[in-house]
Amino acid sequence: MSDFKKGLLVGMLIIIGCGVFVANKSNDGIGRYTLFEDEGGIVFMLDTKNGDFYSRHGLEGSWLKRYSIDNNTKSK
Repeated sequence: MSDFKKGLLVGMLIIIGCGVFVANKSNDGIGRYTLFEDEGGIVFMLDTKNGDFYSRHGLEGSWLKRYSIDNNTKSK
């Protein structure tokens, strides 16, 4: 096998390997959020991608961002 064919084969393998690595970094959100509920009826949600922490009272209402774990700042 010539040096050109060897180099072409190695280059193709590197490109395919990089493509597989990038494809594994999917952003589909499956398993991204983790929910917790305390005894007082407050539901907590942790965004495992961004590190944001949310809460809401009961099953109705909107989510209120409490903390951003990335920089430990409290949101109002």
